[in-house]
Amino acid sequence: MFVFKLPSILAAFVALTLISCMQSLPVLEVKQDRVSLEHVRSEDQMVAFNSESELNKHIHPRDRQAAHGEYFTFLWDNLEQGLGADASDDLRLIFYYRASKTQSKVLKKVWNIQGELRKSQILKFAYTQKWVEDKGHLLSWRAEIKSANRVLAEQQSYLWKDSY
Repeated sequence: MFVFKLPSILAAFVALTLISCMQSLPVLEVKQDRVSLEHVRSEDQMVAFNSESELNKHIHPRDRQAAHGEYFTFLWDNLEQGLGADASDDLRLIFYYRASKTQSKVLKKVWNIQGELRKSQILKFAYTQKWVEDKGHLLSWRAEIKSANRVLAEQQSYLWKDSY
């Protein structure tokens, strides 16, 4: 007598479906850290350590003050999957942002991802006092990796809106 076990067959079907649909999509992760003397005094040891280690790179107090700001680390993976047969050299990381002095105007910083930078899969950017004096404090941001006009991966701050 054949006993039909629906739960085990259903589980096998779901597993096969997930495996067949699995594809490594391009990923962009953005880590944002704020560096300031206030953060060095934080009760959170991780926050204090990050700020202190960044500020310790600068000896003169004027340089330490200039190092205050927002530090971004962009990490990416699986870009080749998103490119497919278009293994283009035209890969760019575009960082869109809004700042307090520019109000709703969207500003951008662009990096070409080629050679060693493409292999390293990491890029660091500091929005420090120099930028703050010129453009104001950072309000919101969005990061994209593009090939030609196609967005492969993206991440944004929770305050980002495409239009106001």
